[in-house]
Amino acid sequence: MKHLLRSVFAVGVVMAIAPTIGAANTININGSDHAIDTIVPKHYIGPGTQYAFYNLPTRPLKIHVLEVDLNNPYIQMETCNGAEKAVGTEKPTSMWARNDSPGHEMVAVHNGDFYTTTSGEAGMSRMGMFSDSECLFNPVGQPLLVLSGDRNLYTDYVNFTGTLTHKGNATRIHTLNMHQLEFDAADDTDRMILYTNRYGSTTNDTSGGTKVVVRPKEGTFKFTSKCEYTCIVESVADNTGATAIPENSAVLYGTGTCATYLQALAVGDECTITISNALPSYPDVTDIKEAMGGSGHFILKDGEVVISGNPEIHPRTFMGISKDRKTVYAVCVDGRWNGSEGSAGVTLDDEGRILKVLGAWDGINLDGGGSTGIVVHGVQQNHPSDGIERAVGNGVIYFSNAPVDDNITSLGFEPRAYNVPITARFTPSIYGYNQYGVLKTRHL
Repeated sequence: MKHLLRSVFAVGVVMAIAPTIGAANTININGSDHAIDTIVPKHYIGPGTQYAFYNLPTRPLKIHVLEVDLNNPYIQMETCNGAEKAVGTEKPTSMWARNDSPGHEMVAVHNGDFYTTTSGEAGMSRMGMFSDSECLFNPVGQPLLVLSGDRNLYTDYVNFTGTLTHKGNATRIHTLNMHQLEFDAADDTDRMILYTNRYGSTTNDTSGGTKVVVRPKEGTFKFTSKCEYTCIVESVADNTGATAIPENSAVLYGTGTCATYLQALAVGDECTITISNALPSYPDVTDIKEAMGGSGHFILKDGEVVISGNPEIHPRTFMGISKDRKTVYAVCVDGRWNGSEGSAGVTLDDEGRILKVLGAWDGINLDGGGSTGIVVHGVQQNHPSDGIERAVGNGVIYFSNAPVDDNITSLGFEPRAYNVPITARFTPSIYGYNQYGVLKTRHL
């Protein structure tokens, strides 16, 4: 193969690869049509996963696109907490490095949901999050992108219901691993929070109210999209601050009338915790494997742009899905970046227009601003508006679970355009892939 390549490039070659977003040559951004200039053409970076980088020079605008085909069994999409903690932040490049290992070979990662920035609580998801079929933070009735257990994709408002029952008397569990509900008008003085092992080793350090430690009567706690556990009360105490969450246990924390309810429990009592998460538009979807929320906005619905009327222009991260529910489009748009090579950012309406041109059917907005970040094979691709990569509360990771195989079965050129004079000698960058489409080598 090396001899063949040398003979080709010794006599010269001209390669001009310039596919554009979808089938379009222009895209309407903020009311004006702009020509699309392809900087990095769409190309495979892993099993079923393609990346492209586009420029709209007359805007200017830089657009980074991941297109992931979940029909390919060797590509996986998962959510990822910052530093693998409920309260914690981490840079996307660090998420990539921490999750990369043989048989779990990382392909890409981007930032996810809006997260709390309050001191002592920084990093908590604000819209709801599922990871590996477990509810890490309860949905709050806002749009989420959901991956079901059968690898189908959905976008919908997701509603959380939690109930605690003791001696036939039921009361509401307001949140799971979340301290407040931004979209709930209920009195904050009457709250029941369920802390699980996925929150951490201790609860939040707050005072007042009552805390009850429970363990499952049988089996192991895993709070999935729909579950019910009969529990045994281990302890009941006035809350004095952070409380340990023992392994395979949970802590119920009540304030106001919810504290009064918990005070009626006694050590050794049985109680029942019931959790349910529902997609109103898709009631048959009961198995949520992964879910990531955003800022509470649909940007594309049934193939049509959802007009929010919000004129704010920012760096943005957003996700869309195909009509057949098998392809995810993850997009990061740079913004607040001036100069001749700059990027202005987009509105929520522009997000929908971009997704539609890409071929998406439904889409939601994620966190943006200085949090917008995308990493491919460990290298940050975008230009953060902070000037440096920001540590964020969570992200979405894409990795290969293909069998470990270091044999090269196919080659590809570096995805860019070349124009080489016939008299020149030229050595391009060559990418080597194994039989599963996993990138194994890059040679100059």
